[in-house]
Amino acid sequence: MIIRPESKTDLPKNIQSDMKLWRMGFGGMPRDYIKFHITLAKKERARLTSEYNLSFRENALVSDGWMDGMRVMESVVVTPTGREVTLRWNDGSQSFYLRKHGSSILSDKDLA
Repeated sequence: MIIRPESKTDLPKNIQSDMKLWRMGFGGMPRDYIKFHITLAKKERARLTSEYNLSFRENALVSDGWMDGMRVMESVVVTPTGREVTLRWNDGSQSFYLRKHGSSILSDKDLA
Protein backbone atom coordinates (compact mmCIF):
# COMPACT_ATOMS: atom_id res chain seq x y z
CA MET A 1 0.00 0.00 0.00
CA ILE A 2 1.28 3.47 -0.88
CA ILE A 3 1.89 5.73 2.12
CA ARG A 4 0.43 9.23 1.80
CA PRO A 5 -1.39 11.59 4.16
CA GLU A 6 -5.18 11.40 3.91
CA SER A 7 -5.43 14.93 2.55
CA LYS A 8 -3.27 17.89 1.66
CA THR A 9 -3.02 20.96 3.87
CA ASP A 10 -3.87 24.26 2.18
CA LEU A 11 -1.23 26.96 2.17
CA PRO A 12 -2.04 29.91 4.42
CA LYS A 13 -3.16 33.00 2.45
CA ASN A 14 0.04 34.97 3.15
CA ILE A 15 2.19 32.14 1.78
CA GLN A 16 -0.08 31.80 -1.26
CA SER A 17 0.54 35.50 -1.99
CA ASP A 18 4.30 35.12 -1.53
CA MET A 19 4.34 32.11 -3.87
CA LYS A 20 2.41 34.02 -6.56
CA LEU A 21 4.97 36.83 -6.41
CA TRP A 22 7.85 34.34 -6.50
CA ARG A 23 6.38 32.61 -9.58
CA MET A 24 6.19 36.02 -11.26
CA GLY A 25 9.89 36.49 -10.64
CA PHE A 26 9.87 38.71 -7.56
CA GLY A 27 12.40 37.58 -4.96
CA GLY A 28 13.65 34.18 -3.94
CA MET A 29 11.87 31.10 -2.67
CA PRO A 30 9.73 32.31 0.26
CA ARG A 31 11.18 31.13 3.58
CA ASP A 32 7.69 30.79 5.03
CA TYR A 33 6.89 28.23 2.31
CA ILE A 34 9.92 26.18 3.30
CA LYS A 35 9.05 26.48 7.02
CA PHE A 36 5.46 25.44 6.29
CA HIS A 37 6.69 22.25 4.62
CA ILE A 38 9.22 21.53 7.34
CA THR A 39 6.37 21.60 9.85
CA LEU A 40 4.26 19.24 7.73
CA ALA A 41 7.24 16.91 7.21
CA LYS A 42 7.94 16.74 10.96
CA LYS A 43 4.32 15.81 11.68
CA GLU A 44 4.32 13.14 8.99
CA ARG A 45 7.68 11.76 10.11
CA ALA A 46 6.36 11.49 13.68
CA ARG A 47 3.26 9.66 12.41
CA LEU A 48 5.33 7.22 10.33
CA THR A 49 7.79 6.66 13.17
CA SER A 50 4.95 5.77 15.53
CA GLU A 51 2.80 3.76 13.10
CA TYR A 52 5.65 1.70 11.63
CA ASN A 53 7.79 1.46 14.80
CA LEU A 54 10.72 3.26 13.17
CA SER A 55 13.77 4.68 14.90
CA PHE A 56 14.74 8.16 13.80
CA ARG A 57 18.47 8.55 13.03
CA GLU A 58 19.25 11.71 11.09
CA ASN A 59 17.63 14.75 9.63
CA ALA A 60 18.85 17.38 7.17
CA LEU A 61 17.50 20.11 4.94
CA VAL A 62 18.56 19.46 1.36
CA SER A 63 17.91 20.99 -2.04
CA ASP A 64 14.91 19.50 -3.80
CA GLY A 65 17.01 19.39 -6.96
CA TRP A 66 15.18 22.07 -8.95
CA MET A 67 17.81 24.77 -8.29
CA ASP A 68 15.10 27.21 -7.24
CA GLY A 69 16.11 27.59 -3.60
CA MET A 70 13.60 25.10 -2.21
CA ARG A 71 14.89 23.04 0.72
CA VAL A 72 13.17 19.87 1.88
CA MET A 73 13.53 17.56 4.84
CA GLU A 74 15.48 14.36 4.32
CA SER A 75 15.36 11.86 7.19
CA VAL A 76 17.12 8.58 7.81
CA VAL A 77 15.03 6.09 9.76
CA VAL A 78 15.69 2.51 10.84
CA THR A 79 12.96 -0.08 10.25
CA PRO A 80 12.05 -2.76 12.83
CA THR A 81 14.23 -5.20 10.85
CA GLY A 82 17.26 -2.88 11.22
CA ARG A 83 17.34 -1.56 7.67
CA GLU A 84 18.18 2.12 7.14
CA VAL A 85 15.79 3.97 4.86
CA THR A 86 16.15 7.54 3.62
CA LEU A 87 12.93 9.51 3.26
CA ARG A 88 12.74 12.78 1.34
CA TRP A 89 9.83 15.22 1.62
CA ASN A 90 8.00 16.25 -1.53
CA ASP A 91 6.22 19.59 -1.19
CA GLY A 92 3.96 18.96 -4.19
CA SER A 93 2.41 15.77 -2.83
CA GLN A 94 2.96 16.70 0.84
CA SER A 95 4.39 13.27 1.54
CA PHE A 96 7.67 11.44 1.91
CA TYR A 97 9.26 9.52 -0.92
CA LEU A 98 11.81 6.74 -0.66
CA ARG A 99 15.25 8.13 -1.51
CA LYS A 100 17.70 5.84 -3.28
CA HIS A 101 19.47 6.94 -6.45
CA GLY A 102 16.38 8.99 -7.23
CA SER A 103 13.03 9.15 -5.50
CA SER A 104 10.21 6.64 -5.60
CA ILE A 105 6.79 6.35 -4.04
CA LEU A 106 6.91 5.15 -0.43
CA SER A 107 5.01 1.95 0.38
CA ASP A 108 4.38 -0.23 3.44
CA LYS A 109 7.01 -2.78 2.39
CA ASP A 110 9.70 -0.07 2.40
CA LEU A 111 9.21 0.46 6.13
CA ALA A 112 8.90 -3.21 7.16
